[in-house]
Amino acid sequence: MKQIIPLLLAALIGITPIAYGQKDTEKDPIIELFGQYEDKKGVEFVSIAPALLELMKSGKSSDPKTQELISKIAGLYIITITDGKSVPGPNTREQFTAALKAIVKADFERIMTVKEAGERMELYVRSKTDGCKDCKSALLFTTQGSKVITVVHLVGTIDKPVIDAVMSGEIGMLK
Repeated sequence: MKQIIPLLLAALIGITPIAYGQKDTEKDPIIELFGQYEDKKGVEFVSIAPALLELMKSGKSSDPKTQELISKIAGLYIITITDGKSVPGPNTREQFTAALKAIVKADFERIMTVKEAGERMELYVRSKTDGCKDCKSALLFTTQGSKVITVVHLVGTIDKPVIDAVMSGEIGMLK
């Protein structure tokens, strides 16, 4: 009996992360992360839901290229976190940055880095969505300074024309 209890505990401990891991991967991890921080002090959050994007897609635009780009976007999420050292407890910005780095390392590929005047800007792309039922391809744009981090998460059908539009400023992420 004494040998069975440790085996059962080991089995439960081994199964628990698998079960939770499967549940957690059903959602987009960046959107989930934003949701954990959006109501904290020192955080500004903007979410442009798919419903609003659908309205924009159905609207009349004089530029067919703009309509094509909008039709590929399924969601836009922006979060800005300022230095939380004045807030008692753990630093929100540092916690968010650590969690973001773990997700980015696992799911995204960096395609651009710019370091200038104490700021670091990075552009990542996610084209693989293995194991994530609700994930779509995405662009992730981060800007980090000494006291603030801003992350823009553009979700949809991210292909070369969308990346080119971001890089050229047609989609205003890099302005």
